[in-house]
Amino acid sequence: MLINEINISSDIKSNNKYLTGSLISEFIQKKLNKFLRRSSTYYLMKKVGLVKLKPRPRHEKNNPKLMDEWLDQLPYKITEIKSKNPNKNLSIYYQDKSRYGQMTIQSGIWSIKGKRPEYLNQCNFLNAWIYGAINPKDVKHFGLIVPKLDSLNMQIFLDQFSKTIDKKVIFY
Repeated sequence: MLINEINISSDIKSNNKYLTGSLISEFIQKKLNKFLRRSSTYYLMKKVGLVKLKPRPRHEKNNPKLMDEWLDQLPYKITEIKSKNPNKNLSIYYQDKSRYGQMTIQSGIWSIKGKRPEYLNQCNFLNAWIYGAINPKDVKHFGLIVPKLDSLNMQIFLDQFSKTIDKKVIFY
């Protein structure tokens, strides 16, 4: 019964949170009318096959389906750009941004052995963003540090980036 309840509540879409030691203790006390100390709760969790580990953070806007669709369409888009610009050399730059200065706080939660749960986490600390682009073929690269992530700073990055490379840039 307990392991089934934990299985149901470990689903990321579920709002049940029986996965920390204290919440599992409360759950046992409410459902089974038994009081367990933290050490006893941890012993029980190990006995039923759970392990304590750090969950993998997942951003709420992460959409693997959308990313897969984009990757499927990329070769066709590159071919289309080449056909529209036959007299130009095509250089592909990979762009990304990275936040630094943020401290992510994780605490251990109980989970079924062999499964790593995810959780939504957003801590607000002072930070800055690094926008960067690289062409791995000829190792040309460009980076810019900006105070926040928004469309204005992205446009500043794109404008500065387009000035640093030899040819006209086509953004996709």
